[in-house]
Amino acid sequence: MNSPYFGDILGSNSGVIAYANKGAKNFKPSSNKIYGQYTGFKYQCVEYARRWLIQVKSLTFKNVLWATEVWDITYLRDIHTNERISLTQHPNKSPTPPCSGNLLIYKREDNLLWGHIAIITEVSPSKEYIRIAEQNEFDHFWEGDFSRELTLIHTEKGYIIQDKYPILGWMSYSR
Repeated sequence: MNSPYFGDILGSNSGVIAYANKGAKNFKPSSNKIYGQYTGFKYQCVEYARRWLIQVKSLTFKNVLWATEVWDITYLRDIHTNERISLTQHPNKSPTPPCSGNLLIYKREDNLLWGHIAIITEVSPSKEYIRIAEQNEFDHFWEGDFSRELTLIHTEKGYIIQDKYPILGWMSYSR
């Protein structure tokens, strides 16, 4: 199968389409909006996470320079009522397991300069893996309604999500 080109549809979760970010000649960042709400730069990871929250939960978060900054946000905002919905940090190794809809936040490092953010779309019933939806990390066509499956380990110290990049943790909210 051919590699995706910038703007190609990679897959979707809950009706929220993920687009390829690689391969654009003379790429210039452009802002994206949905329902009049700013989502970010096409087709970055933060843009997908914010668009997913807007389309699925009617929530959004403030603008950030890079994905890792989402870890420091304390609330989401309802796009209709402006109500603040608290965000709770769960560091990797948290005693609280991740849930579907949680935000997965990655650390910044040399190979991941801006960090990364994804949406946890599923946690296996046995809590052995999670599935995520994302943009701008692995530009590949999805085989289902998720981008990748990551290992979830439960130890006496808590739940640990494993990936090739270090993970800060996940963020939950009540909605």
